[in-house]
Amino acid sequence: MLKKAIERIKILPNFIKTISNLFKNRQNQVITTYGLTDPYDVLIGIDQGEVILPLLWCIYYDPLLCEIEQRKLGYTLKASKIALNKFYGEDTSEETEKLTISSSAYMDDTQWLAPSQNNLEKILEIADQCVKSMCTMCTYAH
Repeated sequence: MLKKAIERIKILPNFIKTISNLFKNRQNQVITTYGLTDPYDVLIGIDQGEVILPLLWCIYYDPLLCEIEQRKLGYTLKASKIALNKFYGEDTSEETEKLTISSSAYMDDTQWLAPSQNNLEKILEIADQCVKSMCTMCTYAH
């Protein structure tokens, strides 16, 4: 799944191979009051606190967040357009901008924002479908 997610954003093959290799053939141990446990194989997942975790989170979550934002199911904000070129004679005082916000997300904290229960249910359906499709892409070594 990691490889597919990285390929989606067109990262160079050598980088994909390097990232994938970080998570192959790994072992962990647990620190207890009696010392370390015996090593065990890590078959899936990423260790909490892993340095590369924020980057991987962005790679995995990007397709879901993009899909939901494209559907325009969140709150729509309307504001006057900022006149960045007012010194060059462009008058934007009558123009407005619209922005739809459907989510606020960072790491394992995600908030879905919707103006109605119906829109929220649609967002949750999209998220559910996305997670299920991600899970079907996963290959577990047994």
